[in-house]
Amino acid sequence: MEKFFIWLEGPNVLSTAKTITYRIISTVTTFTTVFAFTNSIKDSSIMTLIFTLYKPVQFWIHERLWLVWERRRENRRISILLNKTN
Repeated sequence: MEKFFIWLEGPNVLSTAKTITYRIISTVTTFTTVFAFTNSIKDSSIMTLIFTLYKPVQFWIHERLWLVWERRRENRRISILLNKTN
């Protein structure tokens, strides 16, 4: 139990709070936007649910692609540095 409270200290709290508030704002925005176009609570709810489930997956894929790109860039830098020393 003590380890859990350590997690609540420092930047983790801020990151968690930002994540939760961002998700709430995004969900409300999605629902409101779809409702404005469809005037249907049912359609708005379905679209909001779909986006709420889909967006984290999309973000994860986006992050993974960025990591691949950063690793390749770092490997090129290392290669260039190694070639300069030879």
